[in-house]
Amino acid sequence: MENFIISDTTLSQSYENREKRTFQIPLLAPYISETESDYVQACIRKGWITTIGEFVDIFEQKIKIYTQSPYVVAVSSGTAALHLALRAVGVEKDTFVILPNISFVASANAIHYCGAEPLFVDICSTTWQLDENLLLKFLEKECFYTKEHTFHKATQKRISALVLVHNLGNLGNISAIEEICQAYQIPLVEDAAEALGSFYEGKHAGTFGKVGILSFNGNKIVSTGSGGAVLTKDKHISEKVRHWANQAKISTEEYYHDEVGYNYRLPNPLAAIGLAQMEKINFFLEKKRLIHEFYANILHSKATWQDTLEKADPNYWLFTALFENSALLAQKFKENAIQTRKLWYPLNRLPMHLKALYVQENDISWQVYEKSLSLPSSVGLQMQDMEKIARVLESI
Repeated sequence: MENFIISDTTLSQSYENREKRTFQIPLLAPYISETESDYVQACIRKGWITTIGEFVDIFEQKIKIYTQSPYVVAVSSGTAALHLALRAVGVEKDTFVILPNISFVASANAIHYCGAEPLFVDICSTTWQLDENLLLKFLEKECFYTKEHTFHKATQKRISALVLVHNLGNLGNISAIEEICQAYQIPLVEDAAEALGSFYEGKHAGTFGKVGILSFNGNKIVSTGSGGAVLTKDKHISEKVRHWANQAKISTEEYYHDEVGYNYRLPNPLAAIGLAQMEKINFFLEKKRLIHEFYANILHSKATWQDTLEKADPNYWLFTALFENSALLAQKFKENAIQTRKLWYPLNRLPMHLKALYVQENDISWQVYEKSLSLPSSVGLQMQDMEKIARVLESI
């Protein structure tokens, strides 16, 4: 338990004034130090409080170096990043975009923004990532392929992209999915919103596909409050994404715009926060690993959780396990002012997706959802927090 002691009390400010919170121990809280405050104050002193300022450039460069992505464009949210990424690879109205049935709803929302339709594929029962075997069966039996595109037989709609979501920062069989996408000429877009710090065969998540995205939402490992980034190896895509994110403005002298754009730029103060966060990323990842080990040791005979492939090195963003009595356990945590939450509701069961195509055999998504419970995984967890959580878990 001594591994959970934080010696620098300035790094625990997000846990002050707990008596004012509904939960004394939140599920995922941002981890803020004096550096974030110093950098934001620098923005204010210099007047750089808009989307113009040096911190945006420095933050992008920091992400570029860390992920080894040739091009990085910082934007206002992970959802905005995914919207831009999908548009960049040619997703358009009346096409299908494939994605796993378990994901935060933003993954599907970005598809709708493009006028396309989500096509859900069930997850693997072990890793909880998109099931590549189901994907291949679907493409082989229910689709046809031309020299340039793949189409769904029953609807004649083109498969315009595959969004590979790295659920909970874990990674599935990326190599197999890459091969499938290449064989069927389907652009691969990585939703690595939860996977900053996750690697597959030594390569960072979000850098395998034609385009990838990251999120810096308040609950992510590195947070800017709200923010995201587009990663790509294609210079043309990076230029188009940056152009669209800036309202498609082509002149600094006058308000002239050559196509439909978006107000998706990242403000300089948020980039300043992100830069301060990135300076601590190795510490964040180590703490996440320790939290994962803590839960794994306590729950080794009481629950199951995601498998990690040998080729994968995940960031352990949010520990989520399957319990036979998850509802009862959630209630016990609530009674102890400890926040927990179920995994995302399967996308095919949401009201706007009831008629959507869903590729499945045993509906693993629903089985995982029903038993799921996400446990507190904040980097700022203290030893006394872990002891309180442990007492609840040991009571089941």
